[in-house]
Amino acid sequence: MRTIVSFCLLFLVFSPGMVCAASGDNLMQDVFMLDALTVTGEVEEEQLDRTSAIVVEKNRSNNVADFLVRDPEISFKRKAAFGDSSDIISIRGFESKRIMLNLDNRNIVSTGTVGGNYIDFGTIPLDNIERIEVIKGGSSVEYGNTALGGVINAYTRRPTEDPYVSLYGTLGGWDDPWNFYTIRGSYSQKFNALGVSMGISQQHADAFLRNNDYDSFHVNPKLYLDLPWQAELTLGYNYSVTDRGLIRSNRADGNPTADSNPNLPGFNTAIDSRYPVASGEYFAGGAPGPSMNVIGDGAYWTKTRHLMDITYFQEILDTAYFEVMAYKNYETRREKNYADVDARMQLKAMSPPPDTFNPALTRNGAMVLDRDIVVDESYGYKFKTGTELSGHDLMAGLEYKKLKSGKTDVKFVDENYNKHGSNGWTGQMESSGAGPGATIWGAFLGDTYGLTDQLTLDAGLRFDSYHYEPEGQNRKYTGEAVSPKAMLTYAFTDNQSASIAAYQNYRTPSMPELYWASQASSYDNSINVPYLIGENIKPETARGLDIAYKYNFSADEFIKLSGFYYSVQ
Repeated sequence: MRTIVSFCLLFLVFSPGMVCAASGDNLMQDVFMLDALTVTGEVEEEQLDRTSAIVVEKNRSNNVADFLVRDPEISFKRKAAFGDSSDIISIRGFESKRIMLNLDNRNIVSTGTVGGNYIDFGTIPLDNIERIEVIKGGSSVEYGNTALGGVINAYTRRPTEDPYVSLYGTLGGWDDPWNFYTIRGSYSQKFNALGVSMGISQQHADAFLRNNDYDSFHVNPKLYLDLPWQAELTLGYNYSVTDRGLIRSNRADGNPTADSNPNLPGFNTAIDSRYPVASGEYFAGGAPGPSMNVIGDGAYWTKTRHLMDITYFQEILDTAYFEVMAYKNYETRREKNYADVDARMQLKAMSPPPDTFNPALTRNGAMVLDRDIVVDESYGYKFKTGTELSGHDLMAGLEYKKLKSGKTDVKFVDENYNKHGSNGWTGQMESSGAGPGATIWGAFLGDTYGLTDQLTLDAGLRFDSYHYEPEGQNRKYTGEAVSPKAMLTYAFTDNQSASIAAYQNYRTPSMPELYWASQASSYDNSINVPYLIGENIKPETARGLDIAYKYNFSADEFIKLSGFYYSVQ
């Protein structure tokens, strides 16, 4: 069991564009408005009235992550300013596999293969993002499945009849004035019933850390079509392609695959004086042989990502609505590594025979790995409806997700370079087909009701379930749970309020967790862990208590005090 207790004091002073009607605040949610505060409809006005909205400048930032660091309950552990695709974010101590990231209400976290899943902020630039919502903890009934630590919602700019055009560029460096640059632009406009919104960006950075150069292109066109009877059809597409060099170890400690022992001689001495002392990376997914973890100059991956979605929204008599959404992800990663014979010889010296790597058979700088991985082929559907009835603000929904990764195609591996215990010292690396994927179901029901003029109750129930059947095994991994949630908000005056929320959350296992659990618990002695044979994976259940107090001094400054308690099993 994991127990977390924390208190946070937040004091912020911002521009008058900040919304701070304390009597209507949802104190468990913060909103960052990027640049000018614009409200385009009644739905947005109501949402902003229930949050702490903060206007911030986006021009100096590279992606969504740059804004979230402003929040004291969000932590980062970056290795590089550009293109850090590792697990860099945590909300209240919970890392990315326990956080949900949504773009226009659709989840965009990579499903991941056997190497892990994560939030890659490098593929979510700020081209056309208008606002970012952060929900801490599990108080929201709408979000489940992975939202143990919280939810990050980013929203693109909706078009209006007045055209909106933006263009931004920056240039800078450390050795030269042009080591990195960012060019970013956006356009949105509505033409009668048709609205268009689009963002586009290009980023480049030379290697600040050894071998860690970076290039990324991103475009996200979106169409809005007004339909009869107060309906709207939305078509969204996000495309990004990223080239990123893997960080090479720059520690002269004699260990090219692991930099975990600071007591080794040379640990704080640079191999290449042109770069800072830093630990290295390796290619993820599969048994980590030398072709994956002894990184050479020029090693890189290219990630190509397609995110497609369609949404139908229908208003009913101005007091109700329903929304239906479908989405599809397709993400691939092409990996290439090149030989560093000296580093490979260091690894051989650390491993007694049968490591029979022959430096005469592998040329320095020659390709030792070429692999193509289909990282994400997930798809899903969501239905949501809401209405106002006798003072109750009701919301209900149903969602289905198919979490699925694709095949791994090993196009080439240098078997001489790749000899390791993980492959029986043969140097071989096998391709693999697409797995069966996991099925996730969720349903929720929530109600917001004013008990008095000052006291508001938010209450609801959420149901989550998962189902996974690994190939080649006559067994199933399943689980389900119902999670109750409740929050009371009391407005002492127009400028001060307090909330207390009690809830339960249920996190279904991720695809990497299900895969490795099925391997470790199988009856195949070549891959299992003996004491885990036949065991099931246990999903995480969290019980939480959040408290928050907010006092508005004026229209543009406030103080907020929050605390939380988690018990995770």
